[in-house]
Amino acid sequence: MTPLLLARIRYRTETGATAVEYALMASLIAVAIVVSVGLFGGSVLGLFQNASVKI
Repeated sequence: MTPLLLARIRYRTETGATAVEYALMASLIAVAIVVSVGLFGGSVLGLFQNASVKI
């Protein structure tokens, strides 16, 4: 096999994997957002309620 043919085969196999990797990154970012909202949502709500009482 020539190096050019090997490069073409490698490029074809890596393009499909990058879509999967992007999907995994997007799902991990979504999970991180959900977890952070779950953890800090109550404290932020309390902060705004405290501010509205003072007004």
